Amino acid sequence: MATLASLLSKGYFPRELPPPFNTKSYATVAKKVGSPWSGGWTRCVAHNLARPGGLRRPLKIPNPLSFLPLARTIASNWSQIKSHTWKQRLSASRPYVMQSSSRAVVPRYHYGELTRLRALRWRAGRYLLLTDIDQFYPTIYTHTVPWALHTKAACKAALKVGKGKGAVGRVGDTIDRLLQSMNEGQTHGIPIGPDTSLVVAEILLSAADDALLAKTKAPFSGFRYLDDYELGFQSLSAAEETLSELQAVLASFELNLNPKKTRIIDLPHRLDSAWASELKALIIREGPVAQRNDLLGFFSRAFDLALAHPGESVLRYAISHFQRIDVSPQGWRSFQNCVLSAASADPSTLPVALGTLHEVACLGGHTVPKAPLGEVFESVIARHAPRGQGSEVAWALWGSLAWSVPLSRDAARLVSGMEDDVVALLAMHADEQGLFQSNALSKGSWAALVSDPDALESEHWLLAYEAAQQGWLTTPSIAKHPAFSAFLGANVSFYDRSEATPQFPVGGRSLPGGTLWTEYA
Repeated sequence: MATLASLLSKGYFPRELPPPFNTKSYATVAKKVGSPWSGGWTRCVAHNLARPGGLRRPLKIPNPLSFLPLARTIASNWSQIKSHTWKQRLSASRPYVMQSSSRAVVPRYHYGELTRLRALRWRAGRYLLLTDIDQFYPTIYTHTVPWALHTKAACKAALKVGKGKGAVGRVGDTIDRLLQSMNEGQTHGIPIGPDTSLVVAEILLSAADDALLAKTKAPFSGFRYLDDYELGFQSLSAAEETLSELQAVLASFELNLNPKKTRIIDLPHRLDSAWASELKALIIREGPVAQRNDLLGFFSRAFDLALAHPGESVLRYAISHFQRIDVSPQGWRSFQNCVLSAASADPSTLPVALGTLHEVACLGGHTVPKAPLGEVFESVIARHAPRGQGSEVAWALWGSLAWSVPLSRDAARLVSGMEDDVVALLAMHADEQGLFQSNALSKGSWAALVSDPDALESEHWLLAYEAAQQGWLTTPSIAKHPAFSAFLGANVSFYDRSEATPQFPVGGRSLPGGTLWTEYA
């Protein structure tokens, strides 16, 4: 089962953050609190995540005072939540607890299993319905959580007798209220990143799955993975009818399908991306010269495919293909340059690129030179800092810290202008380590943010608390805040300096999850 300790220590921060950001010390203190801290509405820290093709995903980091009661509610009611989300087998991402995972809760099947799942679930189909929910997490209406758990009719009936919104007797109402509390009272949108949001999403969509299966007349196979649907049918009319039913079911939960990604196609259909199949089929021969030439050819083709498919993770896949390759000394420089070229072209690959370079270097006894890394980090910062694109800059800063790569005065100036808590903390750590020239990094704008009397409940709570905890800035409001001053007294930190070392970061790995049973392999 999902425990409070695991949700606080492994399921709080988005996994896409650089390694220094973790909540282990927070979990140790928070799980001992007899009842959640009282308080009003808080706001989440925003950190926009790089995705292939220049797309963005808005990650959110809830305030620790608001996250604790939500995590406690989910952990305390895990049996009921699991029974609800596992009622139907349509979902391939229903919440699953793996003790060996780096996360508290993962999807039942990890993304890499979908190829085999398609082969299993599509085998009797003639037509395939493909669709997803438009802007799913940002548009979730929190009141629909109790509708999903307790039915809309029951919630409406309870509302009439004064036991509706905010009632603490039912878990759905409590989750609804707590989601609002961590989002400044708003009823639309939940944070992308914490494992609690995966659980909430599956609570909602499991109810939609149940309603769809009850309403549709034509049998179908297939699956839903998070908010993506891949459903197989025997006839075109059945697919069209089910699409109409699905739209109606989701509308009852205040959700809409994405018209740009909705289509019905003939089966058979490829089980994996054509570009992934092509790259997977390329052979890297043994022998120093042959290996080097094949690696160059592989990445050359990967670059062509990335240009042809700009919105897909071609370069991330290409780099991941070589996490355990034993590169010869003759091919090391070429391999390193290809990986860094991929990271420059698509900075969303920086976590997997840096992790792969580290692992391959360790395996083959190679050295990752600082000069090429510095060129890439400078380029990434120069391109993305003026646009306020936090994740690219954050990973460049973490790479600088991990490999002790100095950064220029121009890079310091650009980073100083960013209003991103994750970037600011990494930058001040880099400055403390002497990676910026003396006095090149300006902390003035960050000092102004943390001096706000309400900073600890604001969208900059992480910077306000952690910069003070690390001794980089002074946050006057901590002394007057019972919970955060208690954190400080207990040496709670949300930033672990010891993790700024060469490693393969969790943020460079794919979304974890379970595997298909052996009989389906």
